[in-house]
Amino acid sequence: MELFRTAMLKSEPYEVVITDLGMPDIDGYHVARTIKAESPKTPIIIMTGNGTITKEGGKLAAAVDAVVGKPPHIEELNNLLLRIVVPARPS
Repeated sequence: MELFRTAMLKSEPYEVVITDLGMPDIDGYHVARTIKAESPKTPIIIMTGNGTITKEGGKLAAAVDAVVGKPPHIEELNNLLLRIVVPARPS
């Protein structure tokens, strides 16, 4: 989060954030919600080895743009990045 915020302050925002769902001190949902609150247009990809991730009601968390299983296949990840990041870039 510190690196993300520093980049924003320097007017060098991230084009995308890829985070893991399970981390020692913070979970990927918290990261996604925090980033979307501070930068709503930043795409968020969560990686997980736990299969499908859901929230109450069986729907993907609103702050998450995509989910990728671990280990990711590089072609799948590349196609995903092209699909969600390139259209988000300003002209």
